[in-house]
Amino acid sequence: MGKELEFTFNYQANTRMYNTFFAHQLLHWAGKVSGKQAKVYLRQ
Repeated sequence: MGKELEFTFNYQANTRMYNTFFAHQLLHWAGKVSGKQAKVYLRQ
């Protein structure tokens, strides 16, 4: 997939993959429910 987009993935033995689904879901809910999406994103 990366070659098709001219992007080289640089994986190493200690490379970690993070799942950000819940972080994005929290931002979505913060914006939808209270309008404080930017405040949550910026951690203010």
